[in-house]
This record gives sequence, C-alpha cells and structure tokens, in this order.
Amino acid sequence: MCPVFVCQEPMDVVELYGLKGIQHTPISIKNARVAQHYKASLTASFNLHPDAKFAVVLEEDLDISVDFFSFLSQTVHLLEEDESLYCISAWNDQGYEHTAEDPSLVYRVETMPGLGWVLRRTLYKEELEPKWPTPEK
Repeated sequence: MCPVFVCQEPMDVVELYGLKGIQHTPISIKNARVAQHYKASLTASFNLHPDAKFAVVLEEDLDISVDFFSFLSQTVHLLEEDESLYCISAWNDQGYEHTAEDPSLVYRVETMPGLGWVLRRTLYKEELEPKWPTPEK
C-alpha cells in the first residue's frame, strides 16, 4: 500500500498509456474520504476530457477480464437509450454460476455494482456532482 501522496504506480500506468493523469490531496476521513476521492476523480476526469460522454471507473485492485472493455463498448449505448440506468458494470454481486450461466444475458440490478463501471457525463455533471455531500457529511 502506498503512503499518502506518494503512490506512483497509477501515474506510471497513465504514462505507459500516454494518458492524462492527476493526483489530488485526500479530503476528510473514513467513508467520507472515499466519497470525496470519487468526487474529485470524476470531476477532474470530466474536466480533463470535456468532450467525453462517459467515464470508465476502475478500482486500483481490480483484475479485469480480457473482454471487459469489449463488454463496455457493446453495452454503453444502453446508457444513451435508457436514462433510468445509473451505470454499466461487468461486476455482479449475484453472478454465481447457477444464476449467471448464460453469457448472452445482461442483468439489471438495483444496487451499485462498483469495482469497474462506466457512467454518463450528464448524470454526473447535472445530477450527482451538484448534490455530492460535503467532506464533513
């Protein structure tokens, strides 16, 4: 685990792929710190890429499958077609072999799947960002 402000590995990946990257100072404590990290990261991502319609969020300890980005590219149109969708994720907490045996199906769930997901700029900028809890909340 990296000490605060010194975690170079994510920036090494950014450099490897020729991407834009930033690091920000952690704000708040405990769970609020995680929420503020997400806000700062999403805001910076959409600000760095003003023409991006979507953002892909990957937790740093997630091992993604070889078809992860292919899956997202095949399903991202659903976010444009159905504004009631919050995000698209390749993760399903209920994805057991006996409940997810058909790889051609996509499931709609009522919980935030996390880990690796994609969301619309408009959802974040118009709905989530303005209502995001402050660090003390």
